[in-house]
Formats: sequence, structure tokens, C-alpha cells
Amino acid sequence: MTTHRSSGWFDSKWLPQTIQPERDICGRTSQEIEALVALTKTECPCTPKYYASKHTNQSSDGWVPGGFLDYIVMEKLEGVTLSDEYLSDLPRREQQELRNAFKSSDVECQERGFYHLDASLSNLIWNKLKMKCYIVDWEARVRKAYPWDDDEYLRWGLL
Repeated sequence: MTTHRSSGWFDSKWLPQTIQPERDICGRTSQEIEALVALTKTECPCTPKYYASKHTNQSSDGWVPGGFLDYIVMEKLEGVTLSDEYLSDLPRREQQELRNAFKSSDVECQERGFYHLDASLSNLIWNKLKMKCYIVDWEARVRKAYPWDDDEYLRWGLL
């Protein structure tokens, strides 16, 4: 039920208890923060540096009264977020340079015990000038390393 009233966009008091707004930090947000903190501590060169985070509950006049907001402040990475369209427009030589940079970055993360579960081009940032492929969006990951396998290129959409 959505109501527009002066105290907010949504009045949750009419919702059953089972679908009331969450107030605790989301598990995926916690996973992202934990990963960024650990990767930053180990000076991982292919992930954004973690600076700070904040979890706050919304007041009764917030967009979702009683809900929460999570903020993560991290390094802004230079480069292009990959997509199928961008990748298909790259010359073959640069595609291979990108794959080489990705492999190096993936191995760096694996050496720190992080394996990314959300293999998507949109989680890769390509910096051609630095020949660096950054891996972002770490809320879906496991703390386990696997030996490199060229199938990772397929899994990430790089082939």
C-alpha cells in the first residue's frame, strides 16, 4: 500500500509484520564492505580502495519509514565499464590486451582468497592507458581460491 503523505512516500504501518522494512544492514552490503576492507588492506591493485561506510535507519518521514540506507565510499576508478557492445567494438588486439589484464587481476584477487561469483562485464572496468582491468561489485563472492582456468573468460563474457 502506497500513500503520499507529509511524513513520507510509504506508510508501512499497514503492512503485515512479515514484510515490514528491514532495519539491519543487508547481508550483501556487509559482504561488499568486508571484501573491500580486506582487499584494501592487502593493497590489491585491481579493486577499488575502501574508504568508509555508514548504515543508518530512516526516520518516519523518509522514503521508506523505518527502512535503512547504506553508504559505501570507495575509490573512483578511471576507465570504461564493460558491456557487450563496447567489447564487440574493440579491435581484436585490444580485446586480447583486455583479457590479459583481466587474467592478471583475477589471479591477484585469487591470491588474496577472493573469488567473484557475479561474473558480469558490468563488474569490470577497463583502463586502456594503464592496461588495467579492475574488478568491482564484491557483494557476491567466496573466500576461496581456484587455480586459473581459461574458462573464466567465457564465464565473464570476455570471449
